[in-house]
Amino acid sequence: MSVKQIRTDYSESVSETIGSCDEDPTPLRPSYFLAFPREIRYIIYSYVFSVSSSQLELIHVAIEKNPSGPRLHMGPGHDNKPPVKLQYTLTPGIQLPVALLRANSQIYREALPVLYSGIIFTFRSNPASLTYLFDRLSDHARHSVRYLQLRPVPLFVDRVKPLGEQLSWAVLCAQIARLPALRRVSVLYPSTKDLESKTVEFHYQRYGKWLALIKVGKEPVFEKENCSQSEIERFHSRFLDIVKPPAQDAAGSEDSKWT
Repeated sequence: MSVKQIRTDYSESVSETIGSCDEDPTPLRPSYFLAFPREIRYIIYSYVFSVSSSQLELIHVAIEKNPSGPRLHMGPGHDNKPPVKLQYTLTPGIQLPVALLRANSQIYREALPVLYSGIIFTFRSNPASLTYLFDRLSDHARHSVRYLQLRPVPLFVDRVKPLGEQLSWAVLCAQIARLPALRRVSVLYPSTKDLESKTVEFHYQRYGKWLALIKVGKEPVFEKENCSQSEIERFHSRFLDIVKPPAQDAAGSEDSKWT
């Protein structure tokens, strides 16, 4: 799976919808659309949210960094930190008619899972951005997330143990493990060398043990290389070793034969 160049000019409507779909507006007059049978409505939702690409679409979530400035002392009990803002970038850059979700609460409940069935949520560099996203979503939206793409790069490229990144990663994986509709998680590596470098134990301790909390199917994907079928099978086998706990011997100790 290849990741296309990210564009930044198609995020407004998605951002507005995520922040405002819980208002539960009541229609001013009877909806003729809701008079259609449920099966017909779902066919319409699928058509409305269909895209030209046969692949799932990526929505990159990033924490918006405001210019630093002086902070006012508000006294004890007051939080003087600026509120966290998120940016949403859809790749490929297409316009999704997400305004449909704001028609009324019933359409929102019916259509949102259809929309999310074609979307992969991912983050640019900071795992905390997805954590903030899940905290902002309604229960219905959170329970409709099906696909995620995770990037463990900061956790295995640094020689010094990145404790802050590991903590954010652990919290995120624990949140993901509780998503009831989740179907698949892809783990993105810049290249195949990043998966093959260092030992399985190193990868497991840095990020794999937290991925093991997520029970749905997981697979490695690479940003740069196109792999043959035999290479894919070899990389997938190594990846599975990374995301599962080490074997226990008869004495109950961990197997030290990591490769």
